Amino acid sequence: MRTVLLLATGDTIAQRPTRSSVASGVELLATVGPLPYRVVVEDVIAEPGWDMPVGTMLALARRIQKALGEFDGVVVAQGLESIEDSALLADMLVGGGGVVFTGARRYLDDPYTDGPANLRVALDTAA
Repeated sequence: MRTVLLLATGDTIAQRPTRSSVASGVELLATVGPLPYRVVVEDVIAEPGWDMPVGTMLALARRIQKALGEFDGVVVAQGLESIEDSALLADMLVGGGGVVFTGARRYLDDPYTDGPANLRVALDTAA
């Protein structure tokens, strides 16, 4: 069975302002429904996307590099403000295949949230 690693950094895709909380990676994964492959979740302590330093992005890239030897694919759920910077750094360090970055424009508890659908597509693509 294929296995994907989900690195959940919090930020908009996992934020629930009406509850004053942030969903864990496992809670975020539960929003996408059943999947035909296995997902291993790691919660990554990270700054909000608008304030994410290069050191945090580099740590994510290094974790991705290590994970590609253990998993079929990796998904990083992170804030959109710095997602392209993180993706570029990961691509420069790791190369392209098997890594998908995703995020959301709306909070998780917004009635029109885009997070679960974005995460589902990212997981399917990585798998």
